[in-house]
Amino acid sequence: SYSWLFKTTAEIDTVPPLVTALSPSPGAGNVSRLTPIQATFSKQVRSASVTADSFKLFFGGQPFLGNYRVGVNEARTSAWLETPNLATGLSYTPFLTSQIQDTRQNCYFPCAVNGTACFGARWNPPYPSCRL
Repeated sequence: SYSWLFKTTAEIDTVPPLVTALSPSPGAGNVSRLTPIQATFSKQVRSASVTADSFKLFFGGQPFLGNYRVGVNEARTSAWLETPNLATGLSYTPFLTSQIQDTRQNCYFPCAVNGTACFGARWNPPYPSCRL
């Protein structure tokens, strides 16, 4: 037999994950076609919430129609998008949606529109609800 003691709290994590780093960096030029497209978050994200619907790629304002796959790193703090089909000399726009959730199901809240990601933004409660 084995027993242990623990104490609960009424506190609930309602803080959404924030984007703390982007690769390639916003506005970067001369980026290799093989550079990983990655967003790093302030806390762990649910692997199941990082999908082709929540981490999108745009080209010329339209959804990228080539094949790509998305996923998270082992620590679940970075989401990545991988594609072998990027053309040289063209501009692409990665886009993160509020469907990305942390492990407490708090949704990432994009703080800009039109596919322009911002990061490090601080929000005060109440946080926006998930748009699923």
